[in-house]
Amino acid sequence: MTETEPVLDGMYWSKRLLEEWVGAMLVTEAGQVQTLVYATSQMAALLKLTNDELVQAYGQDYSQWIAHEDRDNVQQQLAAQLSSQRHFGLEYRLQRTDGSLVWISDQGTLVKEQDGRQVYIRLLIEATKRRQQHEVLLRRAQMDPLTELYNRGSIEAEIDRYLKQCAGRSLSALFILDMDNFKRVNDLYGHQAGDRVLVDLAYVLQNSFRSGDIVGRLGGDEFLVDRKSTRLNSSHEWIYRM
Repeated sequence: MTETEPVLDGMYWSKRLLEEWVGAMLVTEAGQVQTLVYATSQMAALLKLTNDELVQAYGQDYSQWIAHEDRDNVQQQLAAQLSSQRHFGLEYRLQRTDGSLVWISDQGTLVKEQDGRQVYIRLLIEATKRRQQHEVLLRRAQMDPLTELYNRGSIEAEIDRYLKQCAGRSLSALFILDMDNFKRVNDLYGHQAGDRVLVDLAYVLQNSFRSGDIVGRLGGDEFLVDRKSTRLNSSHEWIYRM
């Protein structure tokens, strides 16, 4: 074996890794504007671009493909993680050329080049399916399985989050409701009939409040509603309507 053979083998396998790797590899400049320096062909497939369109995108800001709603969060997380280390791991959505969104896992490293320029070397792997599965499991953990309202734990977490967010700047109205003589429904007509009554009440409550209000089932025939940013008079009116 000659001295050049390991070098040639290394170049060959590096090329093969770039061609066959399941994710997209790319290099962007570091900083507020993340200029695209290089990307493998998998990036074109991820964004539904042609290879020529991807090459034409060199020199453009990579952030243009990040979903608008995610951009600020991505910048904040990136800055927070790089404050103490060179590596980062992010999850966010990219917007494809056809308008569809795709979740990706972005694992990268901050590298300083010989000329002093700093770049991010990144590996992007599609995470849409895993993200959807995670959201299904999260919803199951947060919701009451019968009524599909918030369960007790989620009610407490949502109210705590809201109180910290508003910090006393607005009023909210908290209602705790239970059903009179609900036990008689179960005794006379069976638990399936009782379940239908609970589901019907949950439907009425959910459609009587704004989408941002907190509506949940504490357990049994007890329900809780936190009507956010409300006025005292309007809360009294709602009680009378119910």
